[in-house]
Amino acid sequence: MSSDVGDFQTGWSELIKDVDKINEYTAMHPNVKLESIKIENLDIDGVIFNGAFFEGVIFNNVSSNKSDYRDVEFRNCKFINFNLNP
Repeated sequence: MSSDVGDFQTGWSELIKDVDKINEYTAMHPNVKLESIKIENLDIDGVIFNGAFFEGVIFNNVSSNKSDYRDVEFRNCKFINFNLNP
């Protein structure tokens, strides 16, 4: 994997503030990876993940409506009040 994958892990907290920034980043680096973090009280409606990998991530009170998750793997993740409507 490229260093871009690690860059997403370290830059996640800044990128999450703007879904357009996440989508721009993942369009250029589709195979992002997040591990062992807690994502809570966020609205990421419209986010696009293609080929992403999430391991040990806790999604708590997250809205991800009208989002696109293609070929995404969730391993040992928890979803608490996670809203996902097409």
